[in-house]
Amino acid sequence: MKMNSLQQKIFYLKNRLFRPQSLRWEQEFLHDSELDGEARSALIFSRMRHIVRCAWENSAFYRRKYRAAGLEDGIIRSRADFEQLPPLEKDDLRNYADEIVNNTIPAGRRRLSTTGGSTGIPVKVYHDRRLPLDVVGWHVVRMFGGDISDNAAFLARYNPHKSVLPVNQLMWFPTRRCFLDVSLIRPGDWEEYYRRCLKNSPRYLQGYVGAIEEFAGFLSGHSLRLPSLRFVWTTAAPLSESSRAFMENVFNCPVYSQYGCCEIFHLACECVDKEMHYFDTIRHFEAVDPAGRLLPENQSGELLVTDLLNEVFPLIRYRNGDRIRILDRKCSCGSKFPLIDKVQGRTTDVIRFPDGSCVPGDFLTTIFDHAPRGRTAVSGGSASGLFFDDPLCSGFRTVGRRGGGVLRPAAPEIFRNRVAGQRRGGVRNCQRPGKNPVYCERGGGGGQ
Repeated sequence: MKMNSLQQKIFYLKNRLFRPQSLRWEQEFLHDSELDGEARSALIFSRMRHIVRCAWENSAFYRRKYRAAGLEDGIIRSRADFEQLPPLEKDDLRNYADEIVNNTIPAGRRRLSTTGGSTGIPVKVYHDRRLPLDVVGWHVVRMFGGDISDNAAFLARYNPHKSVLPVNQLMWFPTRRCFLDVSLIRPGDWEEYYRRCLKNSPRYLQGYVGAIEEFAGFLSGHSLRLPSLRFVWTTAAPLSESSRAFMENVFNCPVYSQYGCCEIFHLACECVDKEMHYFDTIRHFEAVDPAGRLLPENQSGELLVTDLLNEVFPLIRYRNGDRIRILDRKCSCGSKFPLIDKVQGRTTDVIRFPDGSCVPGDFLTTIFDHAPRGRTAVSGGSASGLFFDDPLCSGFRTVGRRGGGVLRPAAPEIFRNRVAGQRRGGVRNCQRPGKNPVYCERGGGGGQ
């Protein structure tokens, strides 16, 4: 790789000294991405065989599930064998997570991740800490015309431990990175964040769709610009074309979308032509009909996705709730990663509090990471707001297109405290015939 700046040379030198496995993995990922035809197909199938065998040998859940389906030795001999394996469902993760996890791998290698629970009770999975998947992000930034060593701005959940922050800053120096933790955005935060962006001159902005759109709204409303930006990279929710057009007008640069989920990171990403490529050498996609039958290319179906790398918590033919269409054409950008059509996923809302603070809905998909099992469901929703049957969640008002979602009674304290701090005028219990109790802000108006 040609190094075009001192900043870039310093970044890769530090990784060579302190994270050599990242550079090795990057080279392997880039090599695999250029494979063609039979060589690429053979690599993918070898990884499919390996992850199935790993699950069979180390997971009581998979042995039981696959034996019931007729697999006797944990070895698949063809793609047809793989396609006969029963899908992994969300209920399996909810009920059998402790049996799915590979207990032969030390617990220190596991990193917990949870879903937001937009279709029910949140589920937990584990990722392998030793897999430097951030390298996929390096590739994505290059696809967009930048480099991971470039100055950058971020709008996402960001609350590092005090002991980690100095090491992180040292590893990235002299690259300048400015963050705003969107777990709660208070009045004045946007202005202060904008000033830091002007000082640091970020070449790209990455973060949650809802948060970036809110920032764009702030800039537009105050006739402000960020002239250093070369592209914007959105995550955590589908990017509508109307939102893209608005943000591109405000930021005066291309806006791209990434597709992933909490269970499996880095599933797919747009290229410079705004076509969505999925990373088939590390994630295997299948589109199936309601009966689980594999659909041909260009037909829309339910997504079954397999993480070909995660031995800590194997996810094989996992039905994540999204719908996709795998395309049979090539992209003009030159990438050999295959194409999918726009993912039919979920959009998010922005929760606004009476004092002007807000929480982008994308953040809500992350608040369950350290909460014990439990559930508090949305008990009502309307154009004027969402209402939860937990009094700690009273006083919410949403701006957006959708209602629905869940919160746990034992949500992390960072969120509970902020919610509790936003109450105005107390809480009253509003009983409605045939519905669960809801809690509305007293005197706030708009309650159902």
